[in-house]
Amino acid sequence: MLTVYLLYYIGLLPFVPLRCDVFGFPSNAVDANRIQRELPGAPRWLCKFIEATVGGNPPRGFLCPALCNHLRRRGIAIHLLGAETPQALQVAVSCGVTAVLTDHPEWLVKRLEEKNDFEGMASVV
Repeated sequence: MLTVYLLYYIGLLPFVPLRCDVFGFPSNAVDANRIQRELPGAPRWLCKFIEATVGGNPPRGFLCPALCNHLRRRGIAIHLLGAETPQALQVAVSCGVTAVLTDHPEWLVKRLEEKNDFEGMASVV
């Protein structure tokens, strides 16, 4: 996953063959405290920099509509992993994901019934 992001952000993704049929990105929060836990020993300034770059809830560095469009044009399905909030669903719609995965399917089904702006999604898991 990180390789795809790196290739995308440095502009080489269109020229590199990908060996995946599905691309998933997380929707759970990324903040400096989480980064510190994931990278023990990393200086606090680095954790804050990473948070400013890709942090958020859902993490903005992972949610790029242009990247999603590029991957879909290449025939790769895009899944939003761990959608638990209305904000995550809105991001899914704006990025054009093809599927949403959640631990709370009844909540998601209710949201889908309430709003009709999730038509572009192929499936809900």
